[in-house]
Amino acid sequence: MSREVEPDIHTPARKPAGSLDRALFRIMRMLESASLFLVSFSLSVGALYIIGNFQSFLDRSQFMLLLVLRGSSFLSVLVTAYYLAFLVMWMFRRRIFVLPRIVYATTSIVLLLMILFGAAYLDSVFGGA
Repeated sequence: MSREVEPDIHTPARKPAGSLDRALFRIMRMLESASLFLVSFSLSVGALYIIGNFQSFLDRSQFMLLLVLRGSSFLSVLVTAYYLAFLVMWMFRRRIFVLPRIVYATTSIVLLLMILFGAAYLDSVFGGA
């Protein structure tokens, strides 16, 4: 009895994966993990800032949270933009389309840009140095 191997649904049969494709995939996955971590961190710091407004945190603590929020959201936008670029390159090389990852990356970039501009606005209005 011979056992047939099912084809991998993520790898099209018409184009074998080369070393460049594997490298792009590895880089893309590392950037995806870093992006997910930074997005989660930025959202957590933003939530902590909002909770701090209701809990009457010290002004100095609020400014520090704004500074951390601006830095983490800026870094997150950069990493997510690189992730989106590597994802598009990988999809063109493999001739496949992965809609959920594109939706995640674009939504993250838009959300984090709004957070970044909001934090910069709050920092400038309320007198951060």
